[in-house]
Amino acid sequence: MIFRSGSLLGVPLMLVAGHAALAQPDSWEKTQALPAGAKVELLLAGEKTVEGTLSQVSSNDLTLTRKSGSIQLAKSDIRRVWVLGKGSRLKNAGIAALAGFAVGCTIGATQAGQISDMNNPGAGRRAGFCLGIGGFIGGSTAGIAAAIPATRRTLVYRATGGKR
Repeated sequence: MIFRSGSLLGVPLMLVAGHAALAQPDSWEKTQALPAGAKVELLLAGEKTVEGTLSQVSSNDLTLTRKSGSIQLAKSDIRRVWVLGKGSRLKNAGIAALAGFAVGCTIGATQAGQISDMNNPGAGRRAGFCLGIGGFIGGSTAGIAAAIPATRRTLVYRATGGKR
């Protein structure tokens, strides 16, 4: 079987084109399907963000209710729409605990000699300081992260063309 170089190049190009078609921005129909009362965040053309409660969506615009009143925004002025949902404080606390432990463990292990006033402390002493300081910092950061309200943002619309 004889292959032409053009046909071999065509396969990767078709794969790239197919992937681009699958990865195209979400459509306005998803925004129109959102229920009234959904909490949303919008990125406007001027790089300004606006949050509010969705009142109404048509094919050309949407209306948000905010503390200061209702505003109507044209679809052409909107770059992105996110639905805001309740996030997980537990997940955020777990991530913060792991990051805090990693930082604290590193500090404890590397500074064990300074803290214990020893030259070249052994592995057991370094491990002890690693666990002690890592546990303290990890627990502290977990507590702080758990106290912060968590918000989950889900992108439902991204305008095509122009600056993203």
